[in-house]
Amino acid sequence: MGQRLVAELLYGIQASQSVTLTKIARTLEEKVSIQKTEERLSRQLSRKALENRGASQAANILVVPMTTITATSIKIVAR
Repeated sequence: MGQRLVAELLYGIQASQSVTLTKIARTLEEKVSIQKTEERLSRQLSRKALENRGASQAANILVVPMTTITATSIKIVAR
């Protein structure tokens, strides 16, 4: 899973308090439409490489308590 995708998802989940792609897309405030951002996130999440490596990386990400993640630090990484 790409670092940018992980950063965007973590920021979006933290900022929107939701795991819904539409709500995550809204928080990213990209210049393209929310629908296009949602489609990109969905496409990236369904990539074949993610199926092969995603479970182990997701497990590593999930052990980080959300309270230790700040929106500003993630937004800087995501851009």
